[in-house]
Amino acid sequence: MASQSRAALMRALQLGLGFVLVFSAFNFSQSFVTTLYPAEGFNVLATIYAFYILSSLGAPYLTHRVPLNLIFLACAAVYALFIFAINWGVAALYVTSALVGLAAGAFWVHEGFYITVVSSSFGVDVGKLTSTFLAVFTINCMAGNALPLILMSAGIPMSTILITMGAIALAGGLIMAFLPKPYPAGAEPSAAAAAASQSVSLGAQFRAMGRLATSRPMTDCLALILWNGSLTSLAFGNMPRFLPADVAGSTLVPSMFIAYGFTGTVGSPLWGRAYDRWGTLPLVVGVAVLGVATYALTLVAINAPDAIGRAGWIVAMGALGALDNATNCLINFSLASWFPSGDDTSPAFAVYRLTFCLGFIVLSLLSNLNLWQVILVINIILMVLTVLTFGLRLRRIKREAATDREAGSPAATAAATGADEAVDVADKPQIAV
Repeated sequence: MASQSRAALMRALQLGLGFVLVFSAFNFSQSFVTTLYPAEGFNVLATIYAFYILSSLGAPYLTHRVPLNLIFLACAAVYALFIFAINWGVAALYVTSALVGLAAGAFWVHEGFYITVVSSSFGVDVGKLTSTFLAVFTINCMAGNALPLILMSAGIPMSTILITMGAIALAGGLIMAFLPKPYPAGAEPSAAAAAASQSVSLGAQFRAMGRLATSRPMTDCLALILWNGSLTSLAFGNMPRFLPADVAGSTLVPSMFIAYGFTGTVGSPLWGRAYDRWGTLPLVVGVAVLGVATYALTLVAINAPDAIGRAGWIVAMGALGALDNATNCLINFSLASWFPSGDDTSPAFAVYRLTFCLGFIVLSLLSNLNLWQVILVINIILMVLTVLTFGLRLRRIKREAATDREAGSPAATAAATGADEAVDVADKPQIAV
């Protein structure tokens, strides 16, 4: 059992390391698009996520047809191309933003699929394994901004920094090219099962996504996913533009993203342990508390920049990093628990990424209005909807658990141990294991 757990964790760590390198480079570069191209920046980001939607729709079709390690390698190469293209002008930026959007859906849908299958096939708690990946992954904001901060302080041109970041993204792809399969050696799916999975048509994948997106438990997660998408836009698109003009181009931006990454990295293992022990409730309370704190700090930073100074912006961004990580954890823990294996796993994560993109795109396009009030109001509305939706879900599950106890159902025992999803069988699509 210990060897199985170790093998699963090593897979999560290797995937996380590859993602760290790719997104250390990409997120730093993405955060400067709106400042390097102020007239086009938000439209470029919206282009990425518009094509992200298309690739999220089609990504499940690749799951059983293309080796996962080759999918990750190809996607990393496209991300590197986008980073290089920031030096090449607006036209190249638009072309590569479309390409990176197409890569993003395949990248993230298969990340969720890979971690979920590793968790179920090795028998490792989903909170432990997912939080391990996320803890490593969220280092990207620290690593991806510490190096540029040093280079910027040394007076290295931004064009040179971007070339360096592109090379780092390629290195991440090479690490993932050697990623092991997501199940123990000798436990590969049978030829019949593989053939059945490959025979599923693109239309069938779309129908599966439609079914999942319009039924529980996925509908309970939609507000949360939209919120997570809007938080990403807030962090990488809006926060750098909220800065006063005299510091917007300084080393403050990398410092803010280092704080953003640090709080996320620290939070991931804590949320994982909490979820495995107590279920969803601590994370719902956590995102509510962090949401209130983040928006309060952001309001103060925008309206009293001189009073709070650089430290205030860094603290606000650190709170946003903790909030973004907590919402990300809650999404991934929930989906991996609801869809642990079978043909619904990849479509479920495709619905997740598609909905995430919608949240990001809407906020990015509204950002062109240059009204911070609109941005924060939308974020707060999504926060309230998320907490309300999950609160009602937990209340429903508690009520069903009480009914099961009266009937002597073993599901009540599962609910009492924190596995709050176990009693929601009526709402959960059936999964072929």
